[in-house]
Amino acid sequence: MDLFQQQMNRKDEHVGHANQQYRATSAPEFVETRFVHHPFTTVDVADVSLQTELAGLTFDVPFFINAITGGSPLTTALNQRLAILARETGMAMATGSMSIAMKFPESAQSFKVIRQENPNGILFANLGAHYDAEAAKRAVELIEANAIQIHVNRAQELVMPEGDRVFSNWLKNIEEIVKSSAVPVIVKEVGFGFSREAIAQLESIGVAAIDISGTGGTNFAKIENGRRKEDKLDFLEDWGQTTLTSLMEAQRKPHPNHRFRRCEDANGHGQMLRAWSQPCRIIW
Repeated sequence: MDLFQQQMNRKDEHVGHANQQYRATSAPEFVETRFVHHPFTTVDVADVSLQTELAGLTFDVPFFINAITGGSPLTTALNQRLAILARETGMAMATGSMSIAMKFPESAQSFKVIRQENPNGILFANLGAHYDAEAAKRAVELIEANAIQIHVNRAQELVMPEGDRVFSNWLKNIEEIVKSSAVPVIVKEVGFGFSREAIAQLESIGVAAIDISGTGGTNFAKIENGRRKEDKLDFLEDWGQTTLTSLMEAQRKPHPNHRFRRCEDANGHGQMLRAWSQPCRIIW
Protein backbone atom coordinates (compact mmCIF):
# COMPACT_ATOMS: atom_id res chain seq x y z
CA MET A 1 0.00 0.00 0.00
CA ASP A 2 1.49 3.36 -1.00
CA LEU A 3 1.69 6.41 1.29
CA PHE A 4 -1.21 8.23 -0.39
CA GLN A 5 -3.53 5.26 0.12
CA GLN A 6 -2.41 4.99 3.74
CA GLN A 7 -3.29 8.63 4.38
CA MET A 8 -6.68 8.29 2.68
CA ASN A 9 -7.38 5.23 4.83
CA ARG A 10 -6.45 7.21 7.93
CA LYS A 11 -8.94 9.93 6.99
CA ASP A 12 -11.70 7.33 6.64
CA GLU A 13 -10.71 5.67 9.92
CA HIS A 14 -10.97 9.03 11.69
CA VAL A 15 -14.53 9.45 10.42
CA GLY A 16 -15.48 5.94 11.51
CA HIS A 17 -14.10 6.35 15.02
CA ALA A 18 -15.65 9.83 15.38
CA ASN A 19 -19.08 8.47 14.47
CA GLN A 20 -18.79 6.01 17.34
CA GLN A 21 -18.36 8.93 19.75
CA TYR A 22 -21.57 10.71 18.74
CA ARG A 23 -23.97 11.55 21.55
CA ALA A 24 -27.20 13.52 21.47
CA THR A 25 -26.56 15.40 24.71
CA SER A 26 -24.06 18.15 25.50
CA ALA A 27 -20.96 17.60 27.61
CA PRO A 28 -21.74 17.64 31.37
CA GLU A 29 -19.90 20.92 31.89
CA PHE A 30 -22.31 22.71 29.56
CA VAL A 31 -25.38 20.98 31.00
CA GLU A 32 -24.40 22.02 34.52
CA THR A 33 -23.56 25.62 33.62
CA ARG A 34 -26.14 28.30 34.33
CA PHE A 35 -26.22 31.81 32.90
CA VAL A 36 -26.59 34.67 35.38
CA HIS A 37 -29.91 36.42 34.73
CA HIS A 38 -30.06 40.23 34.72
CA PRO A 39 -33.56 41.79 34.73
CA PHE A 40 -32.59 45.10 33.08
CA THR A 41 -31.22 45.81 29.60
CA THR A 42 -30.81 48.74 27.22
CA VAL A 43 -31.49 46.50 24.19
CA ASP A 44 -34.92 45.93 22.61
CA VAL A 45 -35.82 42.76 20.69
CA ALA A 46 -35.90 44.78 17.46
CA ASP A 47 -32.26 45.70 18.05
CA VAL A 48 -31.06 42.09 18.24
CA SER A 49 -29.07 40.76 15.30
CA LEU A 50 -27.49 37.36 14.79
CA GLN A 51 -24.68 38.93 12.77
CA THR A 52 -21.33 38.29 14.41
CA GLU A 53 -17.88 39.74 13.78
CA LEU A 54 -14.75 37.71 14.30
CA ALA A 55 -11.22 38.04 13.00
CA GLY A 56 -12.22 40.93 10.78
CA LEU A 57 -14.99 38.92 9.12
CA THR A 58 -18.76 39.33 9.39
CA PHE A 59 -20.87 36.20 9.83
CA ASP A 60 -24.61 35.99 9.22
CA VAL A 61 -25.06 33.67 12.20
CA PRO A 62 -22.90 32.97 15.28
CA PHE A 63 -22.32 29.33 14.28
CA PHE A 64 -20.01 27.63 11.83
CA ILE A 65 -19.06 24.15 10.68
CA ASN A 66 -15.67 23.53 12.20
CA ALA A 67 -12.83 21.51 10.68
CA ILE A 68 -13.86 17.89 10.12
CA THR A 69 -12.30 15.99 7.24
CA GLY A 70 -11.13 15.72 3.63
CA GLY A 71 -8.68 13.89 1.37
CA SER A 72 -10.39 10.64 0.34
CA PRO A 73 -13.38 9.77 -1.88
CA LEU A 74 -15.54 9.16 1.20
CA THR A 75 -14.58 12.46 2.82
CA THR A 76 -14.96 14.32 -0.47
CA ALA A 77 -18.63 13.32 -0.47
CA LEU A 78 -18.94 14.42 3.16
CA ASN A 79 -17.35 17.79 2.41
CA GLN A 80 -19.70 18.32 -0.52
CA ARG A 81 -22.74 17.71 1.69
CA LEU A 82 -21.38 19.97 4.42
CA ALA A 83 -20.67 22.72 1.89
CA ILE A 84 -24.27 22.57 0.66
CA LEU A 85 -25.49 22.73 4.25
CA ALA A 86 -23.29 25.78 4.91
CA ARG A 87 -24.54 27.48 1.75
CA GLU A 88 -28.20 26.90 2.54
CA THR A 89 -27.94 28.04 6.17
CA GLY A 90 -25.53 30.94 5.72
CA MET A 91 -22.95 29.38 8.03
CA ALA A 92 -19.21 29.66 7.58
CA MET A 93 -17.26 26.42 7.16
CA ALA A 94 -13.74 25.22 7.85
CA THR A 95 -12.12 22.42 5.90
CA GLY A 96 -10.49 19.50 7.61
CA SER A 97 -6.70 19.39 7.59
CA MET A 98 -5.42 20.07 4.08
CA SER A 99 -2.09 18.43 4.81
CA ILE A 100 -2.88 15.57 2.44
CA ALA A 101 -3.46 18.04 -0.40
CA MET A 102 -0.07 19.64 0.24
CA LYS A 103 1.61 16.24 -0.13
CA PHE A 104 -0.64 14.72 -2.79
CA PRO A 105 -2.17 17.27 -5.19
CA GLU A 106 -4.49 14.59 -6.59
CA SER A 107 -6.52 14.89 -3.37
CA ALA A 108 -7.15 18.63 -3.84
CA GLN A 109 -10.67 18.13 -5.23
CA SER A 110 -11.73 16.86 -1.81
CA PHE A 111 -11.32 20.46 -0.61
CA LYS A 112 -12.05 22.39 -3.79
CA VAL A 113 -15.55 20.93 -3.81
CA ILE A 114 -16.37 23.06 -0.78
CA ARG A 115 -15.81 26.31 -2.67
CA GLN A 116 -17.50 24.93 -5.76
CA GLU A 117 -20.67 24.19 -3.82
CA ASN A 118 -20.50 27.39 -1.78
CA PRO A 119 -18.98 30.06 -4.04
CA ASN A 120 -19.98 33.03 -1.90
CA GLY A 121 -19.65 31.62 1.61
CA ILE A 122 -17.01 32.26 4.25
CA LEU A 123 -14.50 29.39 4.19
CA PHE A 124 -11.50 28.63 6.38
CA ALA A 125 -8.53 26.67 5.08
CA ASN A 126 -6.82 24.41 7.62
CA LEU A 127 -3.26 23.20 8.15
CA GLY A 128 -1.15 21.89 11.01
CA ALA A 129 1.35 24.12 12.83
CA HIS A 130 4.27 22.17 11.38
CA TYR A 131 3.66 23.80 7.98
CA ASP A 132 5.36 26.99 6.85
CA ALA A 133 4.01 30.23 5.41
CA GLU A 134 4.32 29.09 1.81
CA ALA A 135 2.17 26.02 2.45
CA ALA A 136 -0.41 28.18 4.23
CA LYS A 137 -0.57 30.45 1.18
CA ARG A 138 -1.14 27.44 -1.08
CA ALA A 139 -3.92 26.14 1.14
CA VAL A 140 -5.70 29.50 1.10
CA GLU A 141 -5.41 29.77 -2.67
CA LEU A 142 -6.66 26.22 -3.20
CA ILE A 143 -10.13 27.01 -1.90
CA GLU A 144 -10.07 30.82 -2.12
CA ALA A 145 -10.33 30.89 1.67
CA ASN A 146 -11.40 33.92 3.68
CA ALA A 147 -9.21 32.86 6.62
CA ILE A 148 -6.93 30.03 7.62
CA GLN A 149 -7.02 27.84 10.70
CA ILE A 150 -3.72 26.53 12.00
CA HIS A 151 -4.44 23.57 14.22
CA VAL A 152 -2.29 22.57 17.17
CA ASN A 153 -2.76 18.93 18.11
CA ARG A 154 0.29 17.73 20.00
CA ALA A 155 -1.66 15.30 22.18
CA GLN A 156 -3.23 13.71 19.10
CA GLU A 157 0.13 13.45 17.34
CA LEU A 158 1.68 11.69 20.33
CA VAL A 159 -1.06 9.04 20.39
CA MET A 160 -1.19 8.68 16.59
CA PRO A 161 1.02 5.72 15.61
CA GLU A 162 2.47 7.61 12.63
CA GLY A 163 2.19 11.05 14.26
CA ASP A 164 4.72 13.88 14.33
CA ARG A 165 7.30 14.01 17.09
CA VAL A 166 8.83 17.44 16.42
CA PHE A 167 6.95 20.37 17.98
CA SER A 168 9.58 22.95 18.90
CA ASN A 169 9.09 24.97 15.70
CA TRP A 170 5.30 25.32 15.88
CA LEU A 171 5.07 28.76 17.46
CA LYS A 172 7.71 30.15 15.11
CA ASN A 173 5.88 28.72 12.10
CA ILE A 174 2.62 30.32 13.23
CA GLU A 175 4.37 33.66 13.70
CA GLU A 176 5.74 33.54 10.15
CA ILE A 177 2.32 32.59 8.77
CA VAL A 178 0.74 35.54 10.61
CA LYS A 179 3.33 37.94 9.18
CA SER A 180 2.86 36.84 5.57
CA SER A 181 -0.80 35.81 5.36
CA ALA A 182 -3.20 37.88 3.28
CA VAL A 183 -6.15 36.50 5.30
CA PRO A 184 -6.81 36.28 9.06
CA VAL A 185 -5.00 33.50 10.92
CA ILE A 186 -7.01 31.53 13.49
CA VAL A 187 -5.22 29.06 15.74
CA LYS A 188 -7.31 26.14 16.99
CA GLU A 189 -6.94 23.16 19.24
CA VAL A 190 -8.55 19.86 18.23
CA GLY A 191 -10.19 19.03 21.54
CA PHE A 192 -7.61 19.43 24.30
CA GLY A 193 -8.13 23.07 25.27
CA PHE A 194 -5.79 25.99 25.89
CA SER A 195 -3.82 27.26 28.86
CA ARG A 196 -3.56 30.98 29.60
CA GLU A 197 0.17 30.80 28.86
CA ALA A 198 -0.43 29.48 25.36
CA ILE A 199 -3.15 32.07 24.76
CA ALA A 200 -0.72 34.81 25.77
CA GLN A 201 1.95 33.43 23.43
CA LEU A 202 -0.47 33.52 20.49
CA GLU A 203 -1.68 37.00 21.36
CA SER A 204 1.92 38.20 21.39
CA ILE A 205 2.47 37.13 17.77
CA GLY A 206 -0.74 38.69 16.50
CA VAL A 207 -3.10 35.84 15.61
CA ALA A 208 -6.58 37.07 14.67
CA ALA A 209 -8.50 34.61 16.88
CA ILE A 210 -8.05 31.52 19.03
CA ASP A 211 -10.43 28.55 18.91
CA ILE A 212 -9.90 26.96 22.32
CA SER A 213 -11.67 23.69 21.43
CA GLY A 214 -11.59 21.98 24.81
CA THR A 215 -12.50 18.45 25.78
CA GLY A 216 -16.09 17.30 25.61
CA GLY A 217 -16.54 16.93 21.86
CA THR A 218 -14.68 14.69 19.44
CA ASN A 219 -11.85 12.96 21.31
CA PHE A 220 -8.88 12.59 18.98
CA ALA A 221 -6.74 10.91 21.61
CA LYS A 222 -9.38 8.19 21.82
CA ILE A 223 -9.61 8.02 18.02
CA GLU A 224 -5.86 7.57 17.59
CA ASN A 225 -5.67 5.13 20.49
CA GLY A 226 -8.38 3.10 18.78
CA ARG A 227 -6.20 2.94 15.68
CA ARG A 228 -3.19 1.64 17.60
CA LYS A 229 -2.59 -2.10 17.21
CA GLU A 230 -0.34 -2.29 20.26
CA ASP A 231 1.13 -0.15 23.06
CA LYS A 232 -2.23 1.46 23.85
CA LEU A 233 -2.11 4.89 25.52
CA ASP A 234 -5.39 4.78 27.43
CA PHE A 235 -4.14 7.24 30.06
CA LEU A 236 -4.14 10.04 27.49
CA GLU A 237 -7.78 9.62 26.49
CA ASP A 238 -8.91 12.10 29.15
CA TRP A 239 -6.04 14.54 28.65
CA GLY A 240 -6.66 18.28 28.38
CA GLN A 241 -8.90 21.06 29.65
CA THR A 242 -12.61 21.38 29.03
CA THR A 243 -13.90 24.26 26.93
CA LEU A 244 -15.22 25.97 30.07
CA THR A 245 -11.91 25.59 31.87
CA SER A 246 -10.15 27.01 28.81
CA LEU A 247 -12.52 29.98 28.82
CA MET A 248 -11.57 30.64 32.42
CA GLU A 249 -7.92 30.31 31.47
CA ALA A 250 -8.49 33.03 28.90
CA GLN A 251 -9.66 35.54 31.52
CA ARG A 252 -7.20 38.37 32.06
CA LYS A 253 -7.85 38.82 35.79
CA PRO A 254 -7.41 35.45 37.53
CA HIS A 255 -8.29 34.84 41.14
CA PRO A 256 -5.11 35.42 43.15
CA ASN A 257 -5.12 31.93 44.64
CA HIS A 258 -6.85 29.81 41.99
CA ARG A 259 -6.51 29.53 38.24
CA PHE A 260 -10.20 28.65 37.83
CA ARG A 261 -13.12 27.72 40.04
CA ARG A 262 -16.03 25.35 39.86
CA CYS A 263 -18.98 26.33 42.01
CA GLU A 264 -21.68 24.17 43.56
CA ASP A 265 -24.86 25.07 45.40
CA ALA A 266 -25.44 24.19 49.05
CA ASN A 267 -26.55 20.69 48.08
CA GLY A 268 -23.53 20.03 45.88
CA HIS A 269 -25.50 20.23 42.63
CA GLY A 270 -24.92 22.15 39.43
CA GLN A 271 -22.18 24.44 38.28
CA MET A 272 -22.10 28.20 38.02
CA LEU A 273 -19.19 30.21 36.69
CA ARG A 274 -19.23 33.65 38.30
CA ALA A 275 -17.08 36.75 38.47
CA TRP A 276 -14.04 36.33 40.69
CA SER A 277 -15.52 38.72 43.25
CA GLN A 278 -18.55 36.49 43.85
CA PRO A 279 -18.58 34.01 46.76
CA CYS A 280 -18.05 30.44 45.63
CA ARG A 281 -17.25 27.07 47.12
CA ILE A 282 -13.98 26.12 45.47
CA ILE A 283 -13.77 22.44 44.55
CA TRP A 284 -11.13 22.53 41.85
